[in-house]
Amino acid sequence: MDSSLYLLNRQVRQMNEGTNSRLTFSVLQWNSLASCYTSDKHYPYAPKEILVFDERSKLIAQEIKSYNADVICLEEVDKNDLEFFKSLYSREEYSFSYIKKPHTKDGICIMIRKPFEVFDEEMIIHTKEETNEKQNLVSQVVVAKQKKDDLEVCLIVTACHLKAADFPLVRLHQSRQLIEVIQQKKQKCMDLGYAQENIFVVVCGDFNANPQSECAQIFLQHKDLNLKSVFDDLEYTLFQTYGENAWTSKDVVDFVMHSDSLVVTKKNGPPDSSKVGEKGLFGAEFPSDHLTLFCELSLCGKE
Repeated sequence: MDSSLYLLNRQVRQMNEGTNSRLTFSVLQWNSLASCYTSDKHYPYAPKEILVFDERSKLIAQEIKSYNADVICLEEVDKNDLEFFKSLYSREEYSFSYIKKPHTKDGICIMIRKPFEVFDEEMIIHTKEETNEKQNLVSQVVVAKQKKDDLEVCLIVTACHLKAADFPLVRLHQSRQLIEVIQQKKQKCMDLGYAQENIFVVVCGDFNANPQSECAQIFLQHKDLNLKSVFDDLEYTLFQTYGENAWTSKDVVDFVMHSDSLVVTKKNGPPDSSKVGEKGLFGAEFPSDHLTLFCELSLCGKE
């Protein structure tokens, strides 16, 4: 594919051949950077014009639509920009669900292309482990079904934004809450008559932690979920220098995980380094401090 279609000249690479594929769908994960956070104090090295959403939205639309993904999970979607994100696709093309954090303007949205039919969704406001008090932390779990020929499948999609900064136990508790909800949704699908081997899980999100962290590993080591991670080979998914103190964050913190019965047939690679500024991703070439993660997943039949 022509890398110029995508911002930062990223290439979508063929990873495996989807031999005798019975089901194929693509996933896009992105922390798109909420407008409520794009102050010049937070991003002093970015051009001032890119801090304005009307300018930034053109790049956001280009990046999302260029991948043409079947499942789109976005974090840091400002409530004031909801109509823009809804306008990217018609209701006839995609379902759209959104949950806002209780005490800030941003939230999470999931879009799923039809003919996947959403029949269940759960909006989660995470609670403290000790007191069960609600926190300013949200996630979504959406369940969709599709029938193709003789194959009936359930797809459980999770989008999350785990606690930032030095709060590993909070992130771990969020992960445990999410896993519990996913297991409940899996059981509901089986109760509806779906075979366990035809129930697939995709977990997307900004974990604010790297692949070795407990909050990531609890997903990957869970015996019932049987998940694999797609993008651990990237050098970073977040890269930015922030504030007057010039504090730089550069790490793999964003994830797409999937049921191990699915095969990754395509994925996007690292950005063209010549397109990335010394201070990070966010700037005239790119509208967020996080990379987009795109992959195609296939359920391959036997020869």
